[in-house]
Amino acid sequence: MDKSSSYGEFALGYDAGVSPAGSLYLLVKFDKYFQADRELVYEIY
Repeated sequence: MDKSSSYGEFALGYDAGVSPAGSLYLLVKFDKYFQADRELVYEIY
């Protein structure tokens, strides 16, 4: 559960590997009714 509400209720992520900018993670946000958000989130570390 995302207490900061950055990702709605929760997010499911995938480690997409290393990009030129760093490690790339793709996430799908879900609301409290388990409905996926249409917007994909990406994070680079």
